[in-house]
Amino acid sequence: MKTSSEANDDAPRRPGFMESLRALKPFWVSDQKIKARLMLGGIIALTVAEIALTAGMGLGFQAALNALVAKNAMGFAMAGGATVAAMGASTYAGNKRQYVTDNLGQNWRGWLTRKFNDAWLGDKAYLKLQHSKKYAQNPDQRIAETVGNVTNQTLNLGLGAFRAVIGGCTFALMLWHISPLMVGAAAACSAASFAATHLAGSSMRGLWRGLMDTEAKFRHALTRVRDNAKTIALTGHEPVEKETLSNAFNSLDETRRKFYKTNMRVGVVWSLSGNAASIVPIAMSAPKFFAGTATLGGLELARQSFSQFYSALGFFPQAYTQLAGWSANVGQLMEFKKDLEDNKNDITVPVRVTGAVPEAVIKTLSSVRVNEDAETDRITFRNVALQGPDGNPLVDFGSTTFVPGDSVMLSGPPGSGKSAGLAAMRGAWTLGGSGEITVPAQVRFVPQEDYFPDRSLRGMICAPDPESKYTRAEVEKALTDAGLAQFIPDMDDPSKRGEYWKNTLSGGQKNKVGFAGAFLHAKDTKVLIVDEITAALDAASEARLYPMLLERMKHGIVISIAHHDVIKPLHSVQAVVGDGKVTYTRTFTGIPDAAYSLLGQTQSGSQIATKRLPLQPPTGLGT
Repeated sequence: MKTSSEANDDAPRRPGFMESLRALKPFWVSDQKIKARLMLGGIIALTVAEIALTAGMGLGFQAALNALVAKNAMGFAMAGGATVAAMGASTYAGNKRQYVTDNLGQNWRGWLTRKFNDAWLGDKAYLKLQHSKKYAQNPDQRIAETVGNVTNQTLNLGLGAFRAVIGGCTFALMLWHISPLMVGAAAACSAASFAATHLAGSSMRGLWRGLMDTEAKFRHALTRVRDNAKTIALTGHEPVEKETLSNAFNSLDETRRKFYKTNMRVGVVWSLSGNAASIVPIAMSAPKFFAGTATLGGLELARQSFSQFYSALGFFPQAYTQLAGWSANVGQLMEFKKDLEDNKNDITVPVRVTGAVPEAVIKTLSSVRVNEDAETDRITFRNVALQGPDGNPLVDFGSTTFVPGDSVMLSGPPGSGKSAGLAAMRGAWTLGGSGEITVPAQVRFVPQEDYFPDRSLRGMICAPDPESKYTRAEVEKALTDAGLAQFIPDMDDPSKRGEYWKNTLSGGQKNKVGFAGAFLHAKDTKVLIVDEITAALDAASEARLYPMLLERMKHGIVISIAHHDVIKPLHSVQAVVGDGKVTYTRTFTGIPDAAYSLLGQTQSGSQIATKRLPLQPPTGLGT
C-alpha cells in the first residue's frame, strides 16, 4: 500500500504559469518565427481595429440617440449611417482576426506535432514509454488532441487577454470622462465576480485532467475491441469486454457529471454578477438624467462603456473554465515532453556508432548497448545478459559471434527469453540487462505478432522502403514465390490497406506475407531475424518456403525462433535456451543437403541450384 507521500509523488505536478509559457516558446524562435510573428502582428492590428470600431459604434449610438431626441433627421441619418458602417467593419475585422488566428494555431500545431512525432518515434521511445508508464499516459492522445488544444487555447486566451487589456484601457478612459466613480464601481464588481468564480470553480483544473484521462481510457477500451474483434468473437469474450467498456464509461460519466456541476456553478456566478453589474451604470446615471443634466445618448454611452470595461476586467472570471482546461492540457503536454526527454537519457536506447565500444565503458552500462556498425557483416555478443519484467535475471546469452552463412535456430521453452534476445538485437528490449551487441546496419526483422502498416499490399511488401524502390515485376515475383500469387491483382488497390489485409488473410497467409517481404529485401539484407515465421504454415508450405529463404540469405546471417523439428536440421548453429543461459552448438557450415532435399520435394521435379557455400572456419561460440 502506498504512503501518502508516495501517492503525492505519483500525482501530476502542476507547472507554474511562467514555466508553462517557457515550454511554449520554441515555436516562436524556430524557423517558422518570421511567418508566425507577422501573422501575430496582423491579429493584433485587427484586434485594435475591432476595439476602435466598437468604441466608435458607442459614440455613434450616442449621437444617433441625441439626434433622435432632438428630432434632427439629418443628424440621425448621418450618425446612424456611420454606426452601421462601423458595425460592418467591426464584424469583418473580428471574423478576419479569428480566421488568421485559426491558421496561426494550425501552423503552430503542425510544427509541434512534427516535433513530438519525431521524438516519440525516435530511439524507440514509443516502446519504452509503453513499458515504463501506465497506459493512461496515452501518448497518441497527447499528440493527436492535446497539442491542438494547447496551441488553440494559448492563442485564444492570450489574444483574449490582450483584447481585454486594450479594450479595458479604451473604455476606462471613456468611462472616466463620463464618471470616475463608475470606473471604481466596475473594478469593484469585477473583483467580487472573480473571487466568487474562483470559489465556485477551484476544482475545475483537476476535473479537466480527470476528464481527459477517463475519456482516453474509454477510447482505449473501444479500440481494444476493434483490434481484437476476431479473437473476441472466437472466444466468446463479449461479456468481459462489455464489463470493461461499462466500467470505463461509468468512470467517464461520473467525472463528466462532476465537471458539469462545477461548470454550472461557475456559469451561475458569472451570469448573476454580470446581470447585477448591468444595473449599476443605469442606477448611477439615472439621477442626472432625471435632473435633466444628462441626455439619453449620454446614458446609453455610459451603459455601453461600463459594460465593455466590466467585460474587459472580467476576462479572467469569464474564461475561468477555459483557463482551467488550458492549464490541464499544458501540464499533460509538459509531462509527455519530460517523458520523451528522460527517454533520451535511458541507457537502453540503441546507440549507432562505428566500431567497438571500449571495455571500460561496457562495464559501466546497466542495460544492453546496441552498436549498429555499418562496416561489419557479423553479429557479436559480448557478455550479454537480460533481465525479466520482475527485475530478476532472465537469460544469459554470453559472448559469441555469428558470421555470413550462419543460420541460427534459437530454441527453448516458452518464456525462457528467446524473443527477448531477438528484441535486444534490435534495441527493443527495455527491461534491462548488461553487455553489448554489435550488428550490421542492414537488418530485417519479421516479428511473431501481426503488423500491417497502413499501405497497400505492394507497399506492405516493400516496407520500410518506398514502393518506388522496387519494380512491379520484383514485387510480383516475391508474392508468387511466397505462394500469394492470387493477391497480385489487388496489390495496388488503394481501398485495401493494412487493416483490410490484417482482417482478411489467414494465419498461414500472414506468415507468407513475411516471407514475401524477406524475399524482396534479401539481396540488401545482411541479417534476417525471424520469430515463428512458419508457426501457422502447413507442412508443405513450410518445407518449400523455409529452405528457399535460407538459399536467398546464404550471403548473410539468419536467426530464427522455431519449434518445428522438420526445419531444425537446416540450421548451422543450434542455440538452446535452458536454465537461464544459452548453449551454442555448430553442426555444419553453409546450407545442408537436407535443405535442398526439401526444396526438391516441393518443386514438382523442377531443377534448382544446389551450389554449396564454401566451408568457413568455426567462430568462437561461447555459453
